[in-house]
Amino acid sequence: MKSRLVLLAGLVLLLLLLPASAASARPVSSKTQSIPGVQGAQVEIAVKCPRGRNFVSGGFAASSRAALDGLSIVEGSWDGRRTWTVTALRSTNSTVARTATALARCGKTTPKLTIRRARKAPSGAEPDGTMRVQASCGKGRSAISGGFVQPTLDTSFAGGGAVVENRRIGSADWAVSTSPFISAGSLRAEAYCGKDRGTFSDSHTESLGGYGTTTTATTDACRNEAHAGGWRIESEPDGFLPLIHASEPSGKTWSVSISDLQGGFTGALTGYAYCP
Repeated sequence: MKSRLVLLAGLVLLLLLLPASAASARPVSSKTQSIPGVQGAQVEIAVKCPRGRNFVSGGFAASSRAALDGLSIVEGSWDGRRTWTVTALRSTNSTVARTATALARCGKTTPKLTIRRARKAPSGAEPDGTMRVQASCGKGRSAISGGFVQPTLDTSFAGGGAVVENRRIGSADWAVSTSPFISAGSLRAEAYCGKDRGTFSDSHTESLGGYGTTTTATTDACRNEAHAGGWRIESEPDGFLPLIHASEPSGKTWSVSISDLQGGFTGALTGYAYCP
């Protein structure tokens, strides 16, 4: 009995000495599926948080980040319960099958979030063909994380209509923007709202490469963990046509990755991390 009490006391002491990040770390659930090498092939991947854990944020990662493989993510959306859905699209033909992974960060004690959605139809596009929509959590609530749905990526024109912005604005809004050449369907922004405010930490500026290159931006480290993230692509002239490959947690940082299927543009990719 005495030895058991000593062991128990030792375990309690160990837990007390653990850093806060280890005690409160939110695990990531994942699910991977293959994508055929046919232009226009589209695969929906749904991953669930384990029972007893609440959804915090979602991410994704394609197995290949080579521009000519033509993989892009056109949806990252939460159902309001435990499921995060990612839709991956093949915008070019390829002889090699690739995969994409949906990632959901789930918290055991995190308060449940609510969804606020905003949509914009093609008729609301700017003269240059770009679109932007912003979902708001409203007064007294913060955008803990967010998502997007872009139903139509123009595969006939490289990455036309790709999401070039998916990030928090201020404390309560989540904004989604696209590059030009959307042909049909409404753009949707989703803000996942809660009371925890936290802060965003943006990465150092990463310059966009030329045709066929891949750019990755990794944020500065959060004190504990990066439990959500986003991105923004700025280009000159406006109209950069990227393929979005990854937006994923990496310990205390968040990493985003894109490639260039158009060329002739200069600018920067910025990654954002939400730090609790």
